[in-house]
Amino acid sequence: MNLRSAQYQVENDISSRKGRDRIRGKPLTLRGLLLWAQRGYALEAPGKMHSGARIEEDGDPAMTGEAKGYIGFHDAKEPNDWRGIACRLDKDGQYLTPMRAAIEGVQPLERRRFLRSLLVAEFHAKDVSRLHEIPDWCSGDVTHQSLSLLWDRWRDKPLPRPSWTDLSQSQRDAETVDIA
Repeated sequence: MNLRSAQYQVENDISSRKGRDRIRGKPLTLRGLLLWAQRGYALEAPGKMHSGARIEEDGDPAMTGEAKGYIGFHDAKEPNDWRGIACRLDKDGQYLTPMRAAIEGVQPLERRRFLRSLLVAEFHAKDVSRLHEIPDWCSGDVTHQSLSLLWDRWRDKPLPRPSWTDLSQSQRDAETVDIA
């Protein structure tokens, strides 16, 4: 029984196509997951990193404002806060770099480092595995599992956090308990 009115049926059919569905649209192969992740990561980077003829005082080419923002030079509140830089939001509450935000949510740190190396797409996946001292016999499994975790972690915006008034009394009590 179709409960959706004819007015919205076309939009519903388009939005539920396999390629757009985050659950049913997950690539099943290592190649598919790697292509998805590398494309998403590449699309987040600015098109132009350096401003051209301008040179900094130290002799390096001057970076564009967009590149400085991507790296986090503009609004880094503390040095090396990669999670804070990766999880920045735009004015609409969307992640500026959702793939980087997803990477920063993957645990443990070694797997995050592996994903960062893998997604720059400069090396073959097996070479990245060797760089991280992963044996050849299991590199495919590790790579596939890492990319699957990344797929599951990816969001275009943070999950909504209920306000204090939306929480039940037992949840409020649980969040205010001081564990010392």
